[in-house]
Amino acid sequence: KQTLRQLEAGGEIPCVKITDYPRYSWRGFHVDPCRHFQSVEDLKTMIDVMAQYKINTMHWHLTDDQGWRIEIKKYPRLTSVGAWRTEWDGGVHGGYYSQEEVKEIVAYAEDRFITVVPEIEMPGHAVAAIRAYTELSCTEEPVGSFSTWGSPDIVLCPGKEKMFEFLDDVIAEVSALFPGEYIHIGGDECKKTRWEKCPACRSLMEKEGMTGSEQLHGYFVSRVNDIAGKYGKKIAGWEEIMQADNIKDNALIYVWHSKKWGPQAVGNGFDCIMQAAEFVYLDMQQSKMERGHNWARIIPLDVIYSYDPIGLAAAGKALRTL
Repeated sequence: KQTLRQLEAGGEIPCVKITDYPRYSWRGFHVDPCRHFQSVEDLKTMIDVMAQYKINTMHWHLTDDQGWRIEIKKYPRLTSVGAWRTEWDGGVHGGYYSQEEVKEIVAYAEDRFITVVPEIEMPGHAVAAIRAYTELSCTEEPVGSFSTWGSPDIVLCPGKEKMFEFLDDVIAEVSALFPGEYIHIGGDECKKTRWEKCPACRSLMEKEGMTGSEQLHGYFVSRVNDIAGKYGKKIAGWEEIMQADNIKDNALIYVWHSKKWGPQAVGNGFDCIMQAAEFVYLDMQQSKMERGHNWARIIPLDVIYSYDPIGLAAAGKALRTL
């Protein structure tokens, strides 16, 4: 359908034989309403553009430190509190999607042959959730809204069984809304300083024979992997989840820090999505003369067009790419 639309740009469709198929089975676009909320209509506009360019996966980043954007009926404070933040100038920014709106977006995308993958960030990037339910953290201290970039050390506490019960409830509701096979669990940039001081975490580490907090991160990922499996889902996560010693190889690894992580992911038996920041993070500056981020590097258009994910990852299992 999209190829025909491109052919008819001149007003008429010529008599041709069309041989058209994608190089990659996974062609995705990452949408982040946590930092800057986007309306349902804005999302539909993005989905229309994705379809035009034959993108077939929308990665929907629904929770982060700066905001919780999806209604969870069992935990209403996630949206009544976690969906709103106070900015540096005193203004309030926020919003969230009701479950009916989520269904609407998923259906709208499906009509355009796009699968929506939800991301629920854990155990780091969880300030919005902890603001709403402080008992999810190690210290249970009240937390203010987070309105800057970065990765604070306020994270979910794996030493508390009630925290995993919370995640089970959340994943159950999210799984019912998204028919795709994956739930993205984040797993990145989790600062572990509070775990190392937390009595509950230290007790768990001793019980499980762990020698460091990195193993506790792996324990967390493996527990969430099992929870997702209960609801018929596989997990996807940023490259940091590969730290889990017994994570199942049906997990999907998103390579983001650098292209160098692709060969490691494939070498370890995982499918991976190559979205290396130094090539495809579109919020990077294109030159020194414009505003924008440059932590990955300055990315002019010729660098983006030169991106060859197959050439940057080792041969192995099926390689997917953004």
